[in-house]
Amino acid sequence: NNLIQVYIQQDYRGSQARIVIMIKTAPANMMPLMSLSVNCNVGAIGPAALRTQMQTVQPVLEVGGSVQVQLMVECMQPYSGNPAIDIKFSNSGTEYAYSMPVPIIMTKFIEGVPMQGADFGQRWGNMSAEGLEMQGVFNGKDPINVSAMPGMVSKVTGLAVVPDMLAANPNVINAAGTLKTGSKDANQNQIQVGCLMMLEMNAQAQAYRLTVRTQIPSVSKTFFEGVKALLAQ
Repeated sequence: NNLIQVYIQQDYRGSQARIVIMIKTAPANMMPLMSLSVNCNVGAIGPAALRTQMQTVQPVLEVGGSVQVQLMVECMQPYSGNPAIDIKFSNSGTEYAYSMPVPIIMTKFIEGVPMQGADFGQRWGNMSAEGLEMQGVFNGKDPINVSAMPGMVSKVTGLAVVPDMLAANPNVINAAGTLKTGSKDANQNQIQVGCLMMLEMNAQAQAYRLTVRTQIPSVSKTFFEGVKALLAQ
């Protein structure tokens, strides 16, 4: 609006994310912001899934000034949706409150695992138990550029595309990765969940068939929903 400008930078490493929020007074604003507060709202995701820690922000932002706030986030469990940044302040005696969704989606905590088709096929077969697979057919929100899709899929999902399988059939993207979490098992090792994806593309119909398999049913469900949300209408 004409009072503040907000900029967000994101950096992901394994199960952790560092979010830098910069708040600046807009050029047209001639009064300082008072009682400034910034909080992370995980909403329905819940603190058990996303652990957050945010710096305390200075309560007054002078005219022409800016402030940076650092938010640390750690993925502990699979989840759907994304958290929000709640910003509250007063200006000339008027109270303002804004909630800004931040795209800290679960796929941001996935790291690609490079492999060849034979290895992918074996792992795919090992994840055939009931509940480990999610599949759906849906229309895409944008025209499908088959040649550009592997790079886009790798960028938005974090998965590593299987190169020899793509060369054999460019209309099917097979990819693999690992969901990193901050939770620990009985031996105090960080829990990591293998994730596999098969994306079949029909460019003429602008449609996809998405199949995912992971080692945990709840991860399969949230992973499928996350990828579909990035591609579907």
